[in-house]
Amino acid sequence: MDPLKIDAAGRALLDRHLAANPRDPVALSRLAALREKEGALAEALTVQERAIRASPQAVRPVITLAQMLAAQGKAGPALAQAEAARLLAPDDEAVAYELGKLAYRLKGYPWSFSLLQVATRTLSGNADFLLAYAASAYSVGRLRETRDALANAQRLAPTPAAAERLQLIEAATSTASAVAAVPAARARLAVEPNDVAAWMVLATAASSNEEIQRHLEQVLTVYPNFAPAQRRLAMLLSADPTQDPRTLRLGAQAADVLREDTELARTLGQVAFRQGDHRRAIGWLESAKPGYAKDAMLWFQLGMSQSELNQTGAATDSLERALALGLPGPAAEAAKARLPAARR
Repeated sequence: MDPLKIDAAGRALLDRHLAANPRDPVALSRLAALREKEGALAEALTVQERAIRASPQAVRPVITLAQMLAAQGKAGPALAQAEAARLLAPDDEAVAYELGKLAYRLKGYPWSFSLLQVATRTLSGNADFLLAYAASAYSVGRLRETRDALANAQRLAPTPAAAERLQLIEAATSTASAVAAVPAARARLAVEPNDVAAWMVLATAASSNEEIQRHLEQVLTVYPNFAPAQRRLAMLLSADPTQDPRTLRLGAQAADVLREDTELARTLGQVAFRQGDHRRAIGWLESAKPGYAKDAMLWFQLGMSQSELNQTGAATDSLERALALGLPGPAAEAAKARLPAARR
């Protein structure tokens, strides 16, 4: 029985069935869908909650309630029900797919990505899934996963929209390609003002820091966890000590995705050192060492932070390394002054 196509006789049959079987979860869900269609939204939620109480281990009624709450604009309660549904079916990849799409609609982007990642094991041959996964991956700045999913979707079922999406994403990877793609990006924004790929093209093509920051801020209003924008903005703000708290927050969030980015780690280490946050400075500078093994200032800042935390052996090694690499001026004098204490 489709509750959205039910006639008067079917409704009477449903009512009689529920009168005799008031705890039938399937019938209750049908009634909830019918009341939702009729505009009785509060009653629809109440009936759907009854369906859940009638069969508390069934995942479908919980997903349905989450979808109903989402349709009514109740994002917080909808996400709470989605989480409850996931707990009921933690290994069900079809449920993960459905909840991942719902979480994306509700702007729960990191959770959406983690759910859809689970579903890749069995749904990677489904073009609709791949498009949903690409959108979710892009929302948190997972560019490799986005490109791969879009490319695979195009092989399975090519569409102009996916081709355009791939072109804009690729265009934002270099200044030259971004400049060439500016007309396409502006055309896209005229249709969809919140298109993050188009805003990233404009940010990459921009010539002034003010313009770059304006575009990046726009990106983060749409996708707050978009790692490439977080990274670029953190690098930009790092030149301004008054922005240090925000630089560290944005950079740390980006680094959760960009784990091999030694330039970002180097910048965050410098900012943390400037803030006097020596424990965090050590963590970031240690992460940056693979890309900056001959950077005397990195070794100096690392050694001074280690000294501040009484890590004397490590501090001695780092400061001596900094001096051996030709640490200049006042920093060299500070390192020499600190070394006797570090050697004790």
